[in-house]
Amino acid sequence: MYSQNDVHTLHQNNATIYNPAATGLFNKQFFSLSNFYSPQSLFHYNTITSVYDYKLTKMNSGLGLSYSYADAEFLKNHSMNLNYSYQVRLKNERYLSFGVSAGLSHLAYDYNEININPSVIPYIKRSGNMFDMNMGIMYKTPKMYLGIASTTVLQTKSEYLEIKHRRDYNMFASYNIGLNSNFEIVPSVIMQSDFMNYTEYNLSVSSIYKKKFIGGLSYSNDNTFGLMLGFDLKEKYSFGYALNHRNYIGIKTSHEFTFAIRLK
Repeated sequence: MYSQNDVHTLHQNNATIYNPAATGLFNKQFFSLSNFYSPQSLFHYNTITSVYDYKLTKMNSGLGLSYSYADAEFLKNHSMNLNYSYQVRLKNERYLSFGVSAGLSHLAYDYNEININPSVIPYIKRSGNMFDMNMGIMYKTPKMYLGIASTTVLQTKSEYLEIKHRRDYNMFASYNIGLNSNFEIVPSVIMQSDFMNYTEYNLSVSSIYKKKFIGGLSYSNDNTFGLMLGFDLKEKYSFGYALNHRNYIGIKTSHEFTFAIRLK
Protein backbone atom coordinates (compact mmCIF):
# COMPACT_ATOMS: atom_id res chain seq x y z
CA MET A 1 0.00 0.00 0.00
CA TYR A 2 1.27 3.44 -0.88
CA SER A 3 0.05 6.95 -0.03
CA GLN A 4 0.90 9.95 -2.19
CA ASN A 5 0.67 12.74 0.39
CA ASP A 6 2.09 13.31 3.85
CA VAL A 7 0.90 15.69 6.54
CA HIS A 8 3.31 18.62 6.80
CA THR A 9 3.40 21.58 9.17
CA LEU A 10 3.23 24.24 6.43
CA HIS A 11 0.29 22.65 4.65
CA GLN A 12 -1.68 25.85 3.96
CA ASN A 13 0.22 26.69 0.77
CA ASN A 14 -0.35 23.16 -0.53
CA ALA A 15 -4.08 22.94 0.10
CA THR A 16 -4.82 21.83 -3.47
CA ILE A 17 -2.60 18.76 -2.98
CA TYR A 18 -4.83 17.58 -0.14
CA ASN A 19 -8.16 18.82 -1.50
CA PRO A 20 -8.86 19.85 -5.14
CA ALA A 21 -11.85 21.91 -3.95
CA ALA A 22 -9.29 24.53 -2.82
CA THR A 23 -8.34 25.21 -6.46
CA GLY A 24 -8.88 28.91 -7.21
CA LEU A 25 -10.92 29.38 -4.04
CA PHE A 26 -8.68 31.81 -2.16
CA ASN A 27 -6.97 33.93 -4.83
CA LYS A 28 -7.36 34.96 -8.45
CA GLN A 29 -3.95 33.45 -9.12
CA PHE A 30 -1.76 31.49 -6.76
CA PHE A 31 1.66 29.86 -7.03
CA SER A 32 3.63 28.06 -4.34
CA LEU A 33 6.85 26.09 -4.08
CA SER A 34 7.55 24.02 -0.97
CA ASN A 35 10.26 21.70 0.27
CA PHE A 36 10.31 19.22 3.16
CA TYR A 37 13.67 17.72 4.09
CA SER A 38 14.59 15.27 6.82
CA PRO A 39 18.37 14.71 6.71
CA GLN A 40 18.79 12.80 9.97
CA SER A 41 16.54 9.84 9.25
CA LEU A 42 17.47 6.20 9.02
CA PHE A 43 16.07 6.65 5.52
CA HIS A 44 16.44 10.20 4.23
CA TYR A 45 13.20 11.85 3.13
CA ASN A 46 12.82 14.79 0.78
CA THR A 47 9.74 16.23 -0.95
CA ILE A 48 9.23 19.11 -3.36
CA THR A 49 5.73 20.41 -4.08
CA SER A 50 4.54 23.07 -6.52
CA VAL A 51 1.00 24.38 -7.00
CA TYR A 52 -0.53 26.80 -9.49
CA ASP A 53 -4.20 27.84 -9.28
CA TYR A 54 -6.26 30.19 -11.44
CA LYS A 55 -9.74 31.44 -10.57
CA LEU A 56 -12.21 31.42 -13.49
CA THR A 57 -14.51 34.06 -12.05
CA LYS A 58 -17.10 34.10 -14.84
CA MET A 59 -17.42 30.33 -14.67
CA ASN A 60 -17.52 30.15 -10.84
CA SER A 61 -14.63 27.72 -11.11
CA GLY A 62 -10.96 27.17 -10.43
CA LEU A 63 -8.38 25.43 -12.59
CA GLY A 64 -4.88 24.41 -11.59
CA LEU A 65 -1.87 22.16 -11.79
CA SER A 66 0.06 20.54 -8.98
CA TYR A 67 3.34 18.66 -8.99
CA SER A 68 5.03 16.74 -6.22
CA TYR A 69 8.25 14.79 -5.92
CA ALA A 70 9.10 12.47 -3.05
CA ASP A 71 12.43 10.76 -2.43
CA ALA A 72 12.31 8.18 0.35
CA GLU A 73 15.65 6.39 -0.01
CA PHE A 74 14.75 3.47 -2.30
CA LEU A 75 11.38 4.83 -3.47
CA LYS A 76 10.95 7.89 -5.69
CA ASN A 77 7.66 9.32 -6.90
CA HIS A 78 6.81 12.08 -9.40
CA SER A 79 3.13 13.12 -9.47
CA MET A 80 1.34 15.59 -11.74
CA ASN A 81 -2.34 16.47 -11.30
CA LEU A 82 -4.87 18.61 -13.15
CA ASN A 83 -7.26 20.16 -10.61
CA TYR A 84 -10.73 21.64 -11.08
CA SER A 85 -13.27 23.13 -8.67
CA TYR A 86 -16.79 24.46 -9.04
CA GLN A 87 -17.67 27.14 -6.50
CA VAL A 88 -21.18 27.96 -5.32
CA ARG A 89 -21.34 31.49 -3.96
CA LEU A 90 -23.58 31.84 -0.90
CA LYS A 91 -24.54 34.93 1.09
CA ASN A 92 -22.02 37.20 2.85
CA GLU A 93 -18.92 36.10 0.90
CA ARG A 94 -19.40 32.45 1.74
CA TYR A 95 -18.53 29.71 -0.74
CA LEU A 96 -19.16 26.00 -1.09
CA SER A 97 -16.64 24.42 -3.44
CA PHE A 98 -16.57 20.96 -5.04
CA GLY A 99 -13.32 19.70 -6.52
CA VAL A 100 -11.88 16.86 -8.53
CA SER A 101 -8.40 16.14 -9.82
CA ALA A 102 -6.85 13.52 -12.05
CA GLY A 103 -3.23 12.75 -12.65
CA LEU A 104 -0.34 10.40 -13.18
CA SER A 105 2.31 9.18 -10.80
CA HIS A 106 5.66 7.83 -11.93
CA LEU A 107 7.05 5.56 -9.25
CA ALA A 108 10.46 3.96 -9.18
CA TYR A 109 12.11 1.82 -6.57
CA ASP A 110 15.63 0.50 -6.32
CA TYR A 111 16.35 -1.77 -3.37
CA ASN A 112 20.07 -1.54 -4.08
CA GLU A 113 19.79 1.88 -2.39
CA ILE A 114 19.44 0.11 0.96
CA ASN A 115 21.65 -2.88 0.12
CA ILE A 116 18.99 -5.56 0.34
CA ASN A 117 20.14 -9.02 -0.69
CA PRO A 118 18.79 -9.88 -4.19
CA SER A 119 17.99 -13.40 -3.00
CA VAL A 120 15.55 -11.93 -0.46
CA ILE A 121 13.77 -9.47 -2.79
CA PRO A 122 13.97 -10.64 -6.42
CA TYR A 123 12.74 -7.42 -8.04
CA ILE A 124 15.59 -5.06 -7.35
CA LYS A 125 14.77 -2.13 -9.62
CA ARG A 126 11.48 -1.21 -11.32
CA SER A 127 9.52 1.84 -12.44
CA GLY A 128 6.10 2.56 -13.90
CA ASN A 129 3.13 4.92 -14.15
CA MET A 130 -0.14 4.89 -12.22
CA PHE A 131 -3.33 6.92 -12.79
CA ASP A 132 -5.61 8.04 -9.97
CA MET A 133 -8.11 10.71 -8.89
CA ASN A 134 -8.86 12.91 -5.87
CA MET A 135 -12.20 14.41 -4.80
CA GLY A 136 -13.15 16.96 -2.16
CA ILE A 137 -15.49 19.61 -0.81
CA MET A 138 -14.73 22.88 0.98
CA TYR A 139 -16.68 25.56 2.84
CA LYS A 140 -15.11 29.02 3.08
CA THR A 141 -16.06 32.27 4.81
CA PRO A 142 -14.02 35.47 5.29
CA LYS A 143 -12.85 34.12 8.67
CA MET A 144 -12.57 30.37 8.28
CA TYR A 145 -12.46 27.38 5.97
CA LEU A 146 -13.21 23.69 6.33
CA GLY A 147 -12.35 20.98 3.81
CA ILE A 148 -12.92 17.23 3.54
CA ALA A 149 -11.46 15.09 0.75
CA SER A 150 -10.50 11.64 -0.40
CA THR A 151 -7.24 11.12 -2.28
CA THR A 152 -6.33 8.28 -4.65
CA VAL A 153 -9.99 7.26 -4.68
CA LEU A 154 -9.52 4.67 -7.43
CA GLN A 155 -6.93 2.76 -5.37
CA THR A 156 -5.00 1.99 -8.54
CA LYS A 157 -2.90 -1.16 -8.41
CA SER A 158 0.20 -1.99 -10.42
CA GLU A 159 1.00 -5.68 -10.68
CA TYR A 160 4.35 -4.86 -12.26
CA LEU A 161 5.38 -2.52 -9.44
CA GLU A 162 3.62 -4.63 -6.80
CA ILE A 163 2.21 -1.38 -5.39
CA LYS A 164 -1.36 -0.32 -4.67
CA HIS A 165 -2.48 3.22 -3.93
CA ARG A 166 -4.02 3.53 -0.49
CA ARG A 167 -7.24 5.54 -0.34
CA ASP A 168 -6.79 8.30 2.21
CA TYR A 169 -9.27 10.72 3.71
CA ASN A 170 -8.27 14.10 5.01
CA MET A 171 -9.79 17.08 6.75
CA PHE A 172 -8.34 20.51 7.36
CA ALA A 173 -9.75 23.61 8.97
CA SER A 174 -8.59 27.07 9.98
CA TYR A 175 -10.13 30.05 11.79
CA ASN A 176 -8.88 33.64 11.87
CA ILE A 177 -9.32 35.46 15.19
CA GLY A 178 -8.71 39.20 14.98
CA LEU A 179 -7.54 40.43 18.39
CA ASN A 180 -7.09 44.05 17.30
CA SER A 181 -5.95 46.02 14.26
CA ASN A 182 -2.41 44.61 14.55
CA PHE A 183 -2.68 41.06 15.87
CA GLU A 184 -4.42 37.96 14.54
CA ILE A 185 -4.43 34.44 15.92
CA VAL A 186 -4.97 31.55 13.48
CA PRO A 187 -5.52 28.04 14.89
CA SER A 188 -5.59 25.27 12.28
CA VAL A 189 -5.74 21.50 12.07
CA ILE A 190 -5.11 18.93 9.36
CA MET A 191 -5.87 15.23 9.70
CA GLN A 192 -5.26 12.31 7.34
CA SER A 193 -6.38 8.72 7.82
CA ASP A 194 -7.40 5.52 6.06
CA PHE A 195 -9.62 4.70 9.10
CA MET A 196 -8.02 1.27 9.38
CA ASN A 197 -4.27 1.30 9.86
CA TYR A 198 -3.21 4.84 10.61
CA THR A 199 -4.28 8.38 11.51
CA GLU A 200 -2.05 11.45 11.33
CA TYR A 201 -2.92 14.93 12.49
CA ASN A 202 -1.17 18.25 12.97
CA LEU A 203 -2.37 21.04 15.26
CA SER A 204 -0.93 24.53 14.93
CA VAL A 205 -1.46 28.05 16.22
CA SER A 206 0.00 31.05 14.40
CA SER A 207 0.21 34.69 15.39
CA ILE A 208 0.23 37.34 12.65
CA TYR A 209 1.47 40.88 13.36
CA LYS A 210 0.41 43.67 10.99
CA LYS A 211 -0.29 41.07 8.30
CA LYS A 212 3.48 40.77 7.79
CA PHE A 213 5.23 38.80 10.53
CA ILE A 214 4.17 35.27 11.37
CA GLY A 215 5.21 32.98 14.20
CA GLY A 216 3.66 29.83 15.55
CA LEU A 217 3.88 26.41 17.14
CA SER A 218 2.65 23.02 15.99
CA TYR A 219 2.20 19.51 17.33
CA SER A 220 1.63 16.21 15.52
CA ASN A 221 0.45 12.92 16.98
CA ASP A 222 3.78 11.24 16.15
CA ASN A 223 5.36 13.39 18.90
CA THR A 224 6.60 16.04 16.49
CA PHE A 225 6.89 19.59 17.78
CA GLY A 226 7.33 22.43 15.31
CA LEU A 227 8.37 26.07 15.28
CA MET A 228 6.96 28.16 12.40
CA LEU A 229 8.26 31.48 11.10
CA GLY A 230 7.04 33.52 8.17
CA PHE A 231 7.06 36.88 6.45
CA ASP A 232 4.41 38.36 4.17
CA LEU A 233 5.34 41.16 1.77
CA LYS A 234 2.54 43.43 0.53
CA GLU A 235 0.05 40.57 1.05
CA LYS A 236 1.40 39.20 -2.22
CA TYR A 237 4.65 37.36 -1.52
CA SER A 238 5.03 35.05 1.46
CA PHE A 239 7.98 33.11 2.85
CA GLY A 240 7.72 30.40 5.47
CA TYR A 241 9.98 28.07 7.44
CA ALA A 242 9.25 25.33 9.96
CA LEU A 243 11.70 23.45 12.15
CA ASN A 244 10.28 20.15 13.37
CA HIS A 245 11.67 17.91 16.09
CA ARG A 246 10.36 14.38 16.46
CA ASN A 247 10.90 12.10 19.45
CA TYR A 248 11.23 9.00 17.32
CA ILE A 249 14.12 6.64 16.68
CA GLY A 250 16.07 7.49 13.53
CA ILE A 251 14.02 10.60 12.74
CA LYS A 252 14.88 13.66 14.78
CA THR A 253 14.88 16.92 12.84
CA SER A 254 13.18 18.05 9.65
CA HIS A 255 12.97 21.37 7.83
CA GLU A 256 10.19 22.85 5.74
CA PHE A 257 10.46 25.83 3.40
CA THR A 258 7.70 27.48 1.40
CA PHE A 259 7.36 30.42 -0.97
CA ALA A 260 4.09 31.68 -2.42
CA ILE A 261 2.79 34.40 -4.75
CA ARG A 262 -0.83 35.53 -4.45
CA LEU A 263 -2.78 37.75 -6.85
CA LYS A 264 -6.18 38.64 -5.43
